[in-house]
Amino acid sequence: AWRRPALSDEFRAQYPGATSTNPFEATPIMVGGVLYASNGIGLVEALHAGTGATIWVQEFEDEGAGALTGQAARGVTYWRSGDDERILSVRGHYLVALSASTGELISNFGDAGKVDLRVYADTPELNESYRWRSAPLVVGDVIVIGSSGRRAGDVRAYDLKDGALRWTFGVIPGPDEFGNDTWLADSWSGISAGEG
Repeated sequence: AWRRPALSDEFRAQYPGATSTNPFEATPIMVGGVLYASNGIGLVEALHAGTGATIWVQEFEDEGAGALTGQAARGVTYWRSGDDERILSVRGHYLVALSASTGELISNFGDAGKVDLRVYADTPELNESYRWRSAPLVVGDVIVIGSSGRRAGDVRAYDLKDGALRWTFGVIPGPDEFGNDTWLADSWSGISAGEG
């Protein structure tokens, strides 16, 4: 019935330097006849399920070098409470909350609609190697996000309404934590430092 490339012709016309990720792995979700998915550079799009026509595309914000190149994102998540409908996604190192009807950032979520996932409450420096490509998971009133990179495997939960960090679960136990003694030859330290 219709076909849509990883980056639509309209988007390529507006941003001729954009290059899609390879492979393109986004899986759309459908809510009320609208498909929501990440495009070839990780921006969320809403499409009419019957025609493939664009309803909205998440506004592009220049985030520096590489912002218009492919950033693999495997999916998005939908959440609703009353009239509040949101699409949640991860693009690069940001957790993003968008209005499902307009695609605009939810202004009271995180920092004007985004949470920087490189920031950890227990360390002053940014986790520059943060990566996560899967869709966020909504459980009750929190958004659960995994991670890979220097803090390999940490799982965190953020408040659905305002994006505040609720909790962190470190899957690799530190030196004084339960289970640390099961890691042979201090192998835990190399993985948590980004060597694993």
